[in-house]
Amino acid sequence: MSRRFLIVVAAFLIFSLAAAIPARSAPSSQPAGAHPFGSLLSNMAAQLKFSKEQQEKVKVQIDALIVSTDEFRNAAIEKSSRAIAALPSETGDAAAKARQQVIDDQKKATADYRNLVFNGMTKVYAELTPAQRLHWETYELNRTLFSHYNNVDTTAAQRTQITQAIDATAADLAKATTLAASDQATGKVIKKILNEILPDEQVGLFVRGGPPPILFPTIPGSGGAPGTTTRAATRPVRDPNLP
Repeated sequence: MSRRFLIVVAAFLIFSLAAAIPARSAPSSQPAGAHPFGSLLSNMAAQLKFSKEQQEKVKVQIDALIVSTDEFRNAAIEKSSRAIAALPSETGDAAAKARQQVIDDQKKATADYRNLVFNGMTKVYAELTPAQRLHWETYELNRTLFSHYNNVDTTAAQRTQITQAIDATAADLAKATTLAASDQATGKVIKKILNEILPDEQVGLFVRGGPPPILFPTIPGSGGAPGTTTRAATRPVRDPNLP
Protein backbone atom coordinates (compact mmCIF):
# COMPACT_ATOMS: atom_id res chain seq x y z
CA MET A 1 0.00 0.00 0.00
CA SER A 2 1.61 3.27 -1.12
CA ARG A 3 2.19 6.21 1.18
CA ARG A 4 0.29 8.45 -1.23
CA PHE A 5 -2.74 6.19 -1.00
CA LEU A 6 -2.61 6.18 2.79
CA ILE A 7 -2.37 9.97 2.86
CA VAL A 8 -5.45 10.33 0.66
CA VAL A 9 -7.39 7.83 2.77
CA ALA A 10 -6.35 9.54 5.99
CA ALA A 11 -7.47 12.94 4.75
CA PHE A 12 -10.78 11.51 3.56
CA LEU A 13 -11.32 9.78 6.89
CA ILE A 14 -10.76 12.86 9.00
CA PHE A 15 -12.80 15.05 6.72
CA SER A 16 -15.57 12.50 6.92
CA LEU A 17 -15.39 12.91 10.66
CA ALA A 18 -15.84 16.59 10.19
CA ALA A 19 -18.67 16.22 7.75
CA ALA A 20 -20.61 14.55 10.39
CA ILE A 21 -19.75 17.30 12.75
CA PRO A 22 -18.40 19.96 10.50
CA ALA A 23 -17.62 22.32 13.28
CA ARG A 24 -15.99 19.51 15.23
CA SER A 25 -18.36 20.26 18.05
CA ALA A 26 -19.54 16.87 19.27
CA PRO A 27 -17.39 14.94 21.73
CA SER A 28 -15.96 11.72 20.31
CA SER A 29 -16.61 9.96 23.62
CA GLN A 30 -20.34 10.62 23.72
CA PRO A 31 -22.50 7.49 24.15
CA ALA A 32 -24.32 5.95 21.21
CA GLY A 33 -27.59 7.72 20.56
CA ALA A 34 -26.50 10.93 22.30
CA HIS A 35 -27.33 14.17 20.55
CA PRO A 36 -24.37 15.38 18.47
CA PHE A 37 -24.55 18.81 20.08
CA GLY A 38 -25.97 17.76 23.42
CA SER A 39 -22.72 18.32 25.32
CA LEU A 40 -21.54 21.34 23.36
CA LEU A 41 -22.64 23.99 25.86
CA SER A 42 -21.26 22.20 28.92
CA ASN A 43 -17.98 21.44 27.13
CA MET A 44 -17.58 25.04 26.01
CA ALA A 45 -18.46 26.36 29.46
CA ALA A 46 -15.90 24.08 31.09
CA GLN A 47 -13.17 25.07 28.66
CA LEU A 48 -13.93 28.76 28.27
CA LYS A 49 -15.14 29.77 31.74
CA PHE A 50 -18.24 31.68 30.65
CA SER A 51 -19.82 34.39 32.70
CA LYS A 52 -23.49 33.78 33.43
CA GLU A 53 -24.51 36.38 30.84
CA GLN A 54 -22.20 34.97 28.18
CA GLN A 55 -23.37 31.41 28.78
CA GLU A 56 -26.99 32.48 28.32
CA LYS A 57 -26.13 34.11 24.98
CA VAL A 58 -24.19 31.06 23.81
CA LYS A 59 -27.04 28.77 24.88
CA VAL A 60 -29.50 30.69 22.69
CA GLN A 61 -27.32 30.07 19.63
CA ILE A 62 -26.66 26.41 20.45
CA ASP A 63 -30.36 25.77 21.01
CA ALA A 64 -31.08 27.27 17.59
CA LEU A 65 -28.34 25.10 16.06
CA ILE A 66 -29.84 21.98 17.62
CA VAL A 67 -33.31 22.75 16.25
CA SER A 68 -32.13 23.57 12.73
CA THR A 69 -29.79 20.58 12.43
CA ASP A 70 -32.35 18.18 13.89
CA GLU A 71 -34.93 19.30 11.36
CA PHE A 72 -32.50 19.08 8.47
CA ARG A 73 -30.99 15.74 9.47
CA ASN A 74 -34.34 14.08 10.11
CA ALA A 75 -35.72 15.31 6.79
CA ALA A 76 -32.60 14.18 4.90
CA ILE A 77 -32.62 10.70 6.43
CA GLU A 78 -36.35 10.31 5.81
CA LYS A 79 -35.94 11.40 2.19
CA SER A 80 -33.03 9.01 1.70
CA SER A 81 -34.92 6.13 3.30
CA ARG A 82 -37.93 6.71 1.05
CA ALA A 83 -35.72 6.89 -2.04
CA ILE A 84 -33.93 3.67 -1.10
CA ALA A 85 -37.23 1.87 -0.45
CA ALA A 86 -38.43 2.94 -3.90
CA LEU A 87 -35.35 1.66 -5.74
CA PRO A 88 -36.09 -0.93 -8.43
CA SER A 89 -35.14 -4.47 -7.50
CA GLU A 90 -33.92 -5.36 -10.98
CA THR A 91 -30.47 -4.61 -12.34
CA GLY A 92 -29.61 -2.65 -15.44
CA ASP A 93 -28.97 0.93 -16.46
CA ALA A 94 -32.20 2.32 -15.03
CA ALA A 95 -31.60 0.74 -11.63
CA ALA A 96 -27.98 1.91 -11.60
CA LYS A 97 -29.08 5.43 -12.47
CA ALA A 98 -31.64 5.41 -9.64
CA ARG A 99 -29.02 4.26 -7.13
CA GLN A 100 -26.60 6.92 -8.33
CA GLN A 101 -29.28 9.56 -7.83
CA VAL A 102 -29.68 8.49 -4.20
CA ILE A 103 -25.91 8.71 -3.74
CA ASP A 104 -25.80 12.17 -5.33
CA ASP A 105 -28.68 13.36 -3.13
CA GLN A 106 -26.91 12.07 -0.02
CA LYS A 107 -23.71 13.87 -0.98
CA LYS A 108 -25.60 17.12 -1.51
CA ALA A 109 -27.43 16.69 1.80
CA THR A 110 -24.11 16.15 3.57
CA ALA A 111 -22.63 19.27 1.98
CA ASP A 112 -25.72 21.32 2.84
CA TYR A 113 -25.67 19.97 6.39
CA ARG A 114 -22.05 20.94 6.85
CA ASN A 115 -22.78 24.48 5.73
CA LEU A 116 -25.75 24.64 8.08
CA VAL A 117 -23.58 23.58 11.01
CA PHE A 118 -20.76 25.93 10.04
CA ASN A 119 -23.14 28.88 9.84
CA GLY A 120 -24.75 27.93 13.15
CA MET A 121 -21.38 27.62 14.86
CA THR A 122 -20.35 31.00 13.43
CA LYS A 123 -23.20 32.52 15.45
CA VAL A 124 -21.99 30.67 18.54
CA TYR A 125 -18.45 31.91 17.98
CA ALA A 126 -19.71 35.48 17.65
CA GLU A 127 -20.45 35.35 21.39
CA LEU A 128 -16.83 34.44 22.25
CA THR A 129 -13.84 36.67 22.81
CA PRO A 130 -10.90 36.20 20.39
CA ALA A 131 -8.93 34.42 23.13
CA GLN A 132 -11.85 32.06 23.83
CA ARG A 133 -12.27 31.29 20.14
CA LEU A 134 -8.59 30.40 19.79
CA HIS A 135 -8.72 28.26 22.93
CA TRP A 136 -11.79 26.40 21.64
CA GLU A 137 -10.34 25.77 18.19
CA THR A 138 -7.16 24.40 19.76
CA TYR A 139 -9.13 22.15 22.10
CA GLU A 140 -11.46 20.90 19.37
CA LEU A 141 -8.72 20.20 16.83
CA ASN A 142 -6.76 18.27 19.47
CA ARG A 143 -9.88 16.28 20.32
CA THR A 144 -10.69 15.56 16.69
CA LEU A 145 -7.20 14.34 15.83
CA PHE A 146 -6.32 12.72 19.16
CA SER A 147 -7.96 9.37 18.46
CA HIS A 148 -5.88 9.21 15.28
CA TYR A 149 -2.43 10.21 16.48
CA ASN A 150 -3.00 8.44 19.81
CA ASN A 151 -3.32 5.25 17.78
CA VAL A 152 0.32 5.76 16.77
CA ASP A 153 3.23 5.10 19.13
CA THR A 154 4.59 8.62 18.78
CA THR A 155 7.79 9.86 20.35
CA ALA A 156 7.95 12.89 22.63
CA ALA A 157 9.52 14.84 19.77
CA GLN A 158 6.69 13.87 17.42
CA ARG A 159 4.06 14.84 19.97
CA THR A 160 5.71 18.22 20.35
CA GLN A 161 5.67 18.70 16.58
CA ILE A 162 2.00 17.68 16.39
CA THR A 163 1.09 20.07 19.20
CA GLN A 164 2.90 22.92 17.42
CA ALA A 165 1.15 22.10 14.13
CA ILE A 166 -2.24 22.03 15.85
CA ASP A 167 -1.58 25.33 17.62
CA ALA A 168 -0.70 27.00 14.31
CA THR A 169 -3.76 25.55 12.58
CA ALA A 170 -6.08 26.58 15.41
CA ALA A 171 -5.11 30.19 14.75
CA ASP A 172 -6.08 29.76 11.08
CA LEU A 173 -9.36 28.10 12.05
CA ALA A 174 -10.19 30.95 14.42
CA LYS A 175 -9.86 33.34 11.49
CA ALA A 176 -11.78 31.20 8.98
CA THR A 177 -14.96 32.87 7.76
CA THR A 178 -16.00 30.16 5.28
CA LEU A 179 -16.30 26.39 5.41
CA ALA A 180 -13.80 26.15 2.55
CA ALA A 181 -11.22 28.10 4.54
CA SER A 182 -11.83 25.87 7.56
CA ASP A 183 -11.41 22.74 5.44
CA GLN A 184 -8.23 24.11 3.91
CA ALA A 185 -6.73 24.82 7.33
CA THR A 186 -7.63 21.36 8.62
CA GLY A 187 -6.26 19.74 5.47
CA LYS A 188 -3.02 21.65 5.95
CA VAL A 189 -2.36 20.23 9.42
CA ILE A 190 -3.25 16.70 8.28
CA LYS A 191 -0.78 16.97 5.40
CA LYS A 192 1.90 18.25 7.75
CA ILE A 193 1.41 15.39 10.21
CA LEU A 194 1.44 12.77 7.46
CA ASN A 195 4.16 14.24 5.24
CA GLU A 196 6.55 15.77 7.76
CA ILE A 197 6.05 14.18 11.18
CA LEU A 198 5.06 10.52 10.78
CA PRO A 199 7.17 7.95 8.93
CA ASP A 200 5.56 5.53 6.48
CA GLU A 201 4.96 2.76 9.03
CA GLN A 202 3.02 5.14 11.32
CA VAL A 203 0.83 6.64 8.60
CA GLY A 204 -1.29 3.50 8.30
CA LEU A 205 -1.90 3.47 12.06
CA PHE A 206 -2.96 7.12 11.93
CA VAL A 207 -5.44 6.26 9.18
CA ARG A 208 -7.01 3.48 11.25
CA GLY A 209 -7.48 5.63 14.33
CA GLY A 210 -10.65 7.46 15.27
CA PRO A 211 -14.31 6.58 15.80
CA PRO A 212 -16.41 5.21 12.92
CA PRO A 213 -18.84 7.58 11.19
CA ILE A 214 -22.60 7.24 11.31
CA LEU A 215 -23.93 6.40 7.86
CA PHE A 216 -27.02 6.92 5.78
CA PRO A 217 -29.02 3.72 5.18
CA THR A 218 -27.17 1.27 2.92
CA ILE A 219 -28.13 1.46 -0.74
CA PRO A 220 -29.01 -1.98 -2.16
CA GLY A 221 -26.79 -3.01 -5.05
CA SER A 222 -24.00 -0.62 -4.08
CA GLY A 223 -21.67 -3.24 -2.64
CA GLY A 224 -22.76 -2.53 0.92
CA ALA A 225 -21.40 0.99 0.87
CA PRO A 226 -23.70 3.94 1.47
CA GLY A 227 -23.51 6.96 -0.75
CA THR A 228 -21.74 9.13 1.77
CA THR A 229 -21.08 9.44 5.46
CA THR A 230 -22.96 11.86 7.66
CA ARG A 231 -22.55 11.63 11.39
CA ALA A 232 -24.33 14.65 12.52
CA ALA A 233 -21.38 15.78 11.57
CA THR A 234 -19.16 14.46 8.92
CA ARG A 235 -18.45 15.18 5.34
CA PRO A 236 -17.27 13.47 2.17
CA VAL A 237 -17.74 15.87 -0.61
CA ARG A 238 -13.98 15.98 -0.97
CA ASP A 239 -12.33 19.38 -1.00
CA PRO A 240 -9.78 19.97 -3.79
CA ASN A 241 -7.34 21.32 -1.20
CA LEU A 242 -7.10 17.95 0.53
CA PRO A 243 -3.96 15.87 -0.04
